[in-house]
Amino acid sequence: MSAPAEPSLQSMRRYQLTRLWQVVLMCAALVLVGAWLSGPLSARLLYMTELGLLPVLYLLYKQRAEAANSWFLWMLTLAVSGLLMLNNAVFEPAVMCYPVLLVYAALFGRPGMYFRLLAFMLVFVIGLCSAILLGYLPQTTPAMTWPSIAVAVLVLLASGFTVRMLASGYRRLLQSLQAENDRVKASEQRLSELAELDSLTGLLNRHGATQHFSSCLIESRALLFIDLDHFKPINDALGHATGDAVLRHLAEQLRQQLQPEEWACRFGGDEFVLVLQHDADLIGRIEQLLRVCQQEILIGAYPLKLSASIGVALAPEHGNDFTELCRKADMAMYRAKADGRNTWQFYQASLDDQQHSTLALITLLRQALQREQIEVVYQPKFRLQPLALTGVEALMRWRCPELGDVSPARFIPLAEETGLIDELGVYVLRQACQQAQTWHQLGYPLHMAVNVSGRQLRSGLLPVQVAYTLQKTQFAASFLQLELTESSLIGDHHHIQQQLEQLSALGVALAIDDFGTGYSNLQYLSRFAAGTLKIDQSFVRNLPQRPQDLALVRGIIRLADSLQIATVAEGVEDEASYQLLCELGCDEAQGYYWAKPMAAAELTTALAAKRWVLAAPPSTS
Repeated sequence: MSAPAEPSLQSMRRYQLTRLWQVVLMCAALVLVGAWLSGPLSARLLYMTELGLLPVLYLLYKQRAEAANSWFLWMLTLAVSGLLMLNNAVFEPAVMCYPVLLVYAALFGRPGMYFRLLAFMLVFVIGLCSAILLGYLPQTTPAMTWPSIAVAVLVLLASGFTVRMLASGYRRLLQSLQAENDRVKASEQRLSELAELDSLTGLLNRHGATQHFSSCLIESRALLFIDLDHFKPINDALGHATGDAVLRHLAEQLRQQLQPEEWACRFGGDEFVLVLQHDADLIGRIEQLLRVCQQEILIGAYPLKLSASIGVALAPEHGNDFTELCRKADMAMYRAKADGRNTWQFYQASLDDQQHSTLALITLLRQALQREQIEVVYQPKFRLQPLALTGVEALMRWRCPELGDVSPARFIPLAEETGLIDELGVYVLRQACQQAQTWHQLGYPLHMAVNVSGRQLRSGLLPVQVAYTLQKTQFAASFLQLELTESSLIGDHHHIQQQLEQLSALGVALAIDDFGTGYSNLQYLSRFAAGTLKIDQSFVRNLPQRPQDLALVRGIIRLADSLQIATVAEGVEDEASYQLLCELGCDEAQGYYWAKPMAAAELTTALAAKRWVLAAPPSTS
């Protein structure tokens, strides 16, 4: 609470100095007027008083308020007393100046000055009255008596002490209000600073950075958008406290890389924005910042190795607005992530074109879902020994009226990012189950495999959606298989396992898709009780020509066999690969060697023509 005291005293002194200037100048003017209107003796006294005020003005010019105040009060007191003496009367109108001087002394003078003036006035009044009564000075009109002395003294004392008490309270109130005002201003300043700072790292926050950017003195600037790679697993595995410690450490490391007039901002989460000078050494400094982000950080007992992706936008080349530069640097950062992470990229105008193209594609995809323009096609799946058709896998195709055929590799990741995959997944599941039920009614008891995204699984609604779809289509759960990628099983194991158990309780079979391309964690095989492993086509397509792929496929099949899990090979395109898979003991396969994905009507025609031997596959329930 003592911090604002000094500003309060300074403000008080400034206030006193200003008021003293005003009062002295006003009194100087009144003294001149009074000298012009007075008799010769009084005028001479007043002119001497006017000269006596000159040192007061000099002291005020030197900002010596206390000395000026004391000189001023004594000069006026002596002048008033001289006027009283010259006119031989305490009833002279000038005597009214005494209370005014006491008020001024009480408000702006020190206590000692006030009491000295009061004592002088009392002594002077008593002396003047006594001199009149004793005949040393002419009698006044009305006549002076001894009780008049007591009355004059009592009036002067009463008015003087009343003024002192009122002025003392007024001064305390004024100082208290001034101190409170300073405290409020200090609090407002502190709140303003806090509103612009990130509480975790002490760097500017997004609001503060926006405000600071407009006042930045650097003319040619580089805005760097830094995003940590794979930061979420740190929070998930070690807790948010550890993640916060990492961010604080990294923020300090970034701060140390800044030069004068440069600054850093925590944009949000694990994202940082740096504003640097755009000079010849910029690329070298960006590389240095990447190395800073790559340092191994020891947080408690955990040594953590980080990396980051950086996007760079330049001002004024790419704009002068902070928000716009952040948007462009953010696009460049995502391009760096797409290039393999742990690297950096400059913003290019083509990125905006890609962004607009992506936005247009999202709009068209939404419309395609609303208009049911997403087509479901089916790729046959075969048991290898003896060769027979066991089921089909439902796949998505999008023939956009505006863009033509859009690859699933393009629109499915986009649907994942935008959340459209939930609606898309439900749509495909419904179409697939309805079509499979139609084939069953036609006498073709095919198993139906449907891909499920990680987002669908994390939503927690998948068991309910599957149960509702099976009920609406009257399709038997034992003929439905859901294919899950390894990456979709990462996260809240308890939450995922709970859903998979609910699906198994419905009678639905589970398969792990694209095995070998993800984390290939054996825990998934034991924890989630999958009935089938699908060997990714990247290992199967060139199986006869690549011994290393052959070894991997052999190992996967042996592992699955030991765990009593069926295997399905994807991407079989030739006789040689088919024969090798038979020799390795693979259970099932699919690929262009037998059939490409086809529309439901085309597949129905092929089934009716008995193009393949139809045999129900072994139950995976």
